[in-house]
Amino acid sequence: MYLLCLDHTPHISSWRMGSVGHRLSDLEHVQQLIADRDALLRLYEQDVQPGYPAGTAMHFFAEHPKCRIGIRDEYGRHHPATAGSLVAHNHPITETGGCNAGCVEFPPSGPSSFGAVCSRSDLGAYGG
Repeated sequence: MYLLCLDHTPHISSWRMGSVGHRLSDLEHVQQLIADRDALLRLYEQDVQPGYPAGTAMHFFAEHPKCRIGIRDEYGRHHPATAGSLVAHNHPITETGGCNAGCVEFPPSGPSSFGAVCSRSDLGAYGG
């Protein structure tokens, strides 16, 4: 899983710095890293070097201190940046499981559920 800066066009990924998670089960931890952004930036200012994955997140946040941050996995799927959110990268998930930005449904059928993600891989259409 990689952090994604949503305020740059094209969006900038943390993949050059490294991942912040290896599997979907890491999503909550990655969301917590985003929630702890201010604390990680304070560590950066104090020249403290936390281990993986907090160190990767800290350096990414230092390069994007005020930008909106999202999460993308290695398959290009976007995940909500905050726990409990039904919004993935500013794509509200509709009651039918779709996205109002014209994304493909995820899950493929049925209503959306807690943790639903938008699976759109081309974010350029909604302007970031």
